[in-house]
Amino acid sequence: MATEDARDDGSATRWLGSGSSVLHEYLVDILGGLVPGILLTVGTAVSLVPPLLDVHRSLASALPGSTEPIVHVAGALGRIGSWPSTPLFFACVGVALMTYVAGHIFYRRDPKLPDQASFRLLERQKIVELLLRRRGAGRSGLLARTSRALRGSGYWLLVRLGEPRRLLGDAEGDHSALSDYLTKDLGAPSAERCEFPYPNFLDYLTKRGLDYLRPLVGWNQDTRSKLWVNILKVRLMLHHPQKCRQIVRNEAHIRLASGTWYVAGTLRRLALLGLGLVVAVVLASPRPVGSGWRIDWHLVASTLGQHFWTLLAPLVVLVVAWYLRRKIDGFYHYQRMREVDWVLETAFSAFRGTRTPLSPPFDPLTEQGFDRGGGERAPR
Repeated sequence: MATEDARDDGSATRWLGSGSSVLHEYLVDILGGLVPGILLTVGTAVSLVPPLLDVHRSLASALPGSTEPIVHVAGALGRIGSWPSTPLFFACVGVALMTYVAGHIFYRRDPKLPDQASFRLLERQKIVELLLRRRGAGRSGLLARTSRALRGSGYWLLVRLGEPRRLLGDAEGDHSALSDYLTKDLGAPSAERCEFPYPNFLDYLTKRGLDYLRPLVGWNQDTRSKLWVNILKVRLMLHHPQKCRQIVRNEAHIRLASGTWYVAGTLRRLALLGLGLVVAVVLASPRPVGSGWRIDWHLVASTLGQHFWTLLAPLVVLVVAWYLRRKIDGFYHYQRMREVDWVLETAFSAFRGTRTPLSPPFDPLTEQGFDRGGGERAPR
């Protein structure tokens, strides 16, 4: 009887744990789609609404009998405020749903492109580091540090504009160091081959002394496929769902960063469009009647002051979008590598010493499985 009660208590605990885990997954999924959607909606409004109002104002001033756009906006806001509470509520719900759907589309986009962009940034940083090490070998002091900083800025500009690896020249040592860094620290020989779960992940594990995880890596440079990692996740979900919370959280954070990366790219283009509209208004408005297409630059300068806030709105969105992409590029690839490492380590801890079909080609974990990596022999 006591045994049955204990078993019941254990099942209840597992049920409560799985229920809270499911609730957490739903919350993460909803927020993961909502945050990029809110960012997209607010960024689009700030980027385009002030420039479009400026364009409307410019057209209204050129057409007789037209009213200022602010009058139309105030009238529309007044009519919305006079709506009954029920239609207003449904209108707000509709906007929230459209925001969520738009954000969820970005949330579900392929994380391959931000991963490759992050890989390229890390590769360029390593090339600049190698160039500075070559130029500044054996030097120290304030002058040397200042010189390295200036050279670093120049190298970074050259790396951004041209082919990064050509800057290393014929220095075999630098090329070898770069190759080792890419394959053993970043998991791929180039950005073009940077695809999850990475063709050189075995080299990554070997460098860090994680040879016991090698039997779980069923892919190589020729058979790389995310199927291997997804199968490990499915087996863990089926047999040890209580150990998958951090894996789900890692994947949600990666999806959120990926969605934000895509939204930042879209906002960057929308901000450039808004800036283009403001510049067109500024260039077109100062032309006096009968001057043809000649531009009076003194009037342009004074008009810029009049359109300062309209110009500032898309410019702020452009800077924020650039900042977001820059920051995400700096950590995104490392987070993807961490995701693979976490899945492998969790699978090793959960299935060690069992006969669960896991190891490629998905046979039981006998001496062909964990034993090759130094794990315990599975029971026969």
